[in-house]
Amino acid sequence: MKKIIYQVYIITLITTCSVYANTEDSKMTIHSNGQVIVIEEPSFEPHSIGSFSIRLYKPSNPKFPYDNFITGVISDRDGSIVEVQVKDLDKDKNNEIIVITETAGSGSYFSAYAFNVKNKTIKPYLTINEANSKKQAIQKLVKNNY
Repeated sequence: MKKIIYQVYIITLITTCSVYANTEDSKMTIHSNGQVIVIEEPSFEPHSIGSFSIRLYKPSNPKFPYDNFITGVISDRDGSIVEVQVKDLDKDKNNEIIVITETAGSGSYFSAYAFNVKNKTIKPYLTINEANSKKQAIQKLVKNNY
């Protein structure tokens, strides 16, 4: 099973960002203020269910983006990660990290896991399950936030 790694540079303001996707090693990066978030499904777990980790780094040298670990969390998942987004759900000028998963099988549905990332911490913020599409999962996050 391929190891899936998503790297996300935290965005502190709602701005445009550059995105790089490499399908060979399933990486996505979003460039911003120098912080790096790595979202990863363990390669030894089933692709359809298990966990994912989110790790925050503040590199002191751009050549070594993982040399200064700050904090991390592990969350359960139902399905495999299909997308990572950043969006300011709570309107505090700090974007939340949103991890979207899709379940395996004929009843395929989407879940969205939102995490606050600020003050050198990562905290679970809101989870939406059983959406019919990635778009609906995001819409439910926004709706349930207010």
